[in-house]
Order: sequence, then structure tokens, then C-alpha cells
Amino acid sequence: MAVSDGRGRYVRWGRLHPPPGPGGRGSTFRVDSGGKRYLIDDLYCVNPRCKCKEVVLAFFEHDEGAGRLTQVFDVALAPGANPRFEHGPVCTPYEAGRVFRRWRESDPEALEAIEARRVEMKEVGRRLAAKFRERCSGGGKFGGPAMTGPARTPKPGRNDPCPCGSGKKYKRCCMPRPGRGWGGR
Repeated sequence: MAVSDGRGRYVRWGRLHPPPGPGGRGSTFRVDSGGKRYLIDDLYCVNPRCKCKEVVLAFFEHDEGAGRLTQVFDVALAPGANPRFEHGPVCTPYEAGRVFRRWRESDPEALEAIEARRVEMKEVGRRLAAKFRERCSGGGKFGGPAMTGPARTPKPGRNDPCPCGSGKKYKRCCMPRPGRGWGGR
């Protein structure tokens, strides 16, 4: 279930910010609705060139007895736009809307936290891109010049020895001629 339009590179907040020790709220939002517990993963576009402000929330039903998480639906949020839902086979659009509304009511500060996280994740993307550019430009671990195409051998002159190793001049061996094509001897 991906709500993304494919332009961005979405990264989970929890991937870069692991939850604190036992008893802490952690990096995942939670909501109880209809006798079920849902965990909500928030994903952010970190592509520094992308101007989107969209955040994807992935809702998982948490079966504590079996220790299992089942993804039930996604919601894409953007400032000033209506939430965009994508429900899976285990959830109806009505259920998805009900759980989402319950989460908004139970955690009114969540949207502010999500906006702060979105800004921070865009900054993480900018720092990673700058670090990659630095490494590829010769100043870092990878060294060497910036990414370039494959190494090219200079084209032989007419009177140079043929690169095929025959010992003949290039013009008498492998040089293309009209009507002969490549490598015609």
C-alpha cells in the first residue's frame, strides 16, 4: 500500500530516530479504536530536490496476544489538503476514516509533531545529499573525481598502429570505410 506518487523517497521516522528505552512513547503514534490498538508509522520524503510536503501515515493493527502487526491502511497528509486514504483488503474506507478521526481526537498535538518531523527529515535529506556529493568529488572516502562516464581510449589516427594488435596501420586494417563497415579487412 503506497500512497506516494513515486517522486519522493520516503523514510520512516523510526528508522532514523529509534524509540527511547522502556516506558517511553517511542517514535510511533498509537490509537485505540473499536476495541483494537493501532500503531502508526510516519514516513517522510527526504529527497532534497522534491518540494512536496506530504507525509504518509501507515496504520498497523497491533495484535498483542499474537505479537503481530498487520498493515490496514495508509493516509497521505499534506498541508491544506484533505487526507488521502488507501485501504487494504482488511479495512473498509469507513473503518479507515473512523480510526483516523479517533487518532486526531485522541492526540491533538500529533499534527504539530508531524510537521516538525517533516522539516527535520527534509534537513536530513539535504545533509545526506551534501555528504554524498562531497565523497564523490574527491574529498572523502570514495575519492577520485566526481562521477564521470566510462574511461575512453583515444581514437587512433590514420597512420597509428591498429589497436587490434595486427601490427598494420589503422588505415589499412580496422579503420571504417564507406561500404566496408566496421572491422572489414
